[in-house]
Amino acid sequence: DIQRQASDDLIIHGVLPEPEKVLAELDIALVPSLHGCGMQQKIFEPLCRGLPTITNLRGLAGYPFSPGHEVLIAATVGEYVDCLLELRSPERRAALSIGAYRRANELFNAQQQRETHERIIRQALKNTPN
Repeated sequence: DIQRQASDDLIIHGVLPEPEKVLAELDIALVPSLHGCGMQQKIFEPLCRGLPTITNLRGLAGYPFSPGHEVLIAATVGEYVDCLLELRSPERRAALSIGAYRRANELFNAQQQRETHERIIRQALKNTPN
């Protein structure tokens, strides 16, 4: 359905045999997450890689990425178009890239993962009947 409505130069990769190669060549990530709940890997993957990303607020699942500084947020077709036009600026892409990478590193570094796992285990042990 998307391909039918899109311009002739839109590339829809589908399943990627070499995702790392394709991801390394991207300039931006446009991720209109339409369904699902919780953490959306398709959104956080480009943010962690420092790719300027356009998505919707729901897809961030409450993670504290700062709209306009670390990620661009859109809800309507017009807003997505406005964000794409904003990313024509190399300086704007660079600023979003740096912001996204820094925030992702703060949120998802090894120490944060360890603390999260320990918190989950402590809570599970606390709730386990003796």
